Amino acid sequence: MSIEEYPLNLEIFSQQRYIGKYLDDRSKGLLVEKAGLLRRIRQSRRGSGPFDWRFSISRDRPLTFIKSDIDGYKLQVDISCEIEGRGDVINKQNILLRVWSLDEDICYREGLD
Repeated sequence: MSIEEYPLNLEIFSQQRYIGKYLDDRSKGLLVEKAGLLRRIRQSRRGSGPFDWRFSISRDRPLTFIKSDIDGYKLQVDISCEIEGRGDVINKQNILLRVWSLDEDICYREGLD
């Protein structure tokens, strides 16, 4: 896929039924916002040959999925990322997937879990 196609594909992805029923509404808006930012970067560099670009969704404001109940556990999933490239080539791709327990009787031990 070309960098030219990324913004539109992000917008389409955020509106798809199969993902739309899993992402919370704020996250759908976040994808559209990030697509617009990437589009503006691309347009400002149009005609100048391959250019460096960066796409990120921070841990402080991740894509958040609707809460799930799996085997009696209430879980929340979120995703953040940092993707960098030059032209159509991706040079860096860090993706963080977090699964949170919303149950008070589940504990997390940072050194062990």
